[in-house]
Amino acid sequence: MIPVKKPSYPGLSYTKSEPVKKLSDYSILLYGQEKIGKTTFASEFPNPYFFMFEPGGKDLSIHKSDIQDWAHFRHLLKQIESDKKFDNVVFDTADVASVMCDRYICEVNGISDVDEMDFGKGWRKLRLEFSTCVQRLLRSGKGVLFISHATEKEFKTKTGEKVTRIIPTMSKQAREILEPLVDIWAYYRYSGKGREIVLQGDEEVAAGHRTRNHFTGVTIVPAGKNEAEAYQNFVAAFENRLSSPATKLTSTSLKFKLKSK
Repeated sequence: MIPVKKPSYPGLSYTKSEPVKKLSDYSILLYGQEKIGKTTFASEFPNPYFFMFEPGGKDLSIHKSDIQDWAHFRHLLKQIESDKKFDNVVFDTADVASVMCDRYICEVNGISDVDEMDFGKGWRKLRLEFSTCVQRLLRSGKGVLFISHATEKEFKTKTGEKVTRIIPTMSKQAREILEPLVDIWAYYRYSGKGREIVLQGDEEVAAGHRTRNHFTGVTIVPAGKNEAEAYQNFVAAFENRLSSPATKLTSTSLKFKLKSK
């Protein structure tokens, strides 16, 4: 019988960790209207590598892989985990990635739909596969930026009132995995003739972050004239160098037209 080598785990740490100071060390979920410039904005991050789950970035000079299916992504995931060249990874988009993951689970289990497996087993397998791969990506030592589109969905408030909330278009299962994991959850939207990035949401917009020492006093970042300026402003806001009053989100400011699917 071949002996199984047991892993060696580190013991308790008696030294306090230092707060992470680089934006690229944080994970981000950026969602917004189609064609607003999410991929171009992501290309401004230092040394990014793009996992293109849907066609895009054709007008950009970027390092990328056009993902054929989830098995293809799993193959590349092993490589990015050991890579030393790239500082950031862009998951574009999480919407299509979750669909590919669904198909993968169906294929390896010989079914056409995850509902075919009894007692929710298919959904548990799907959730485990997507969650495991995402967490491997987050542990790769690189900054990770997940991209999604935006949609409107009706919810009930605690008082029973119906409100329309803007949320990412990815599947419910993908949202339930990604939203608790990412450090920064931002909404990219049009504002008048310009654009802006919402950092702090409310009952009508899904957005937020869990950084205590960054984005001080800033809830909305002006995107400027182009994606380069948008990135510069975003970094300035992260480093508390952007002077901006806390802007209250109102239903009037949130109105926009979504492309019909």
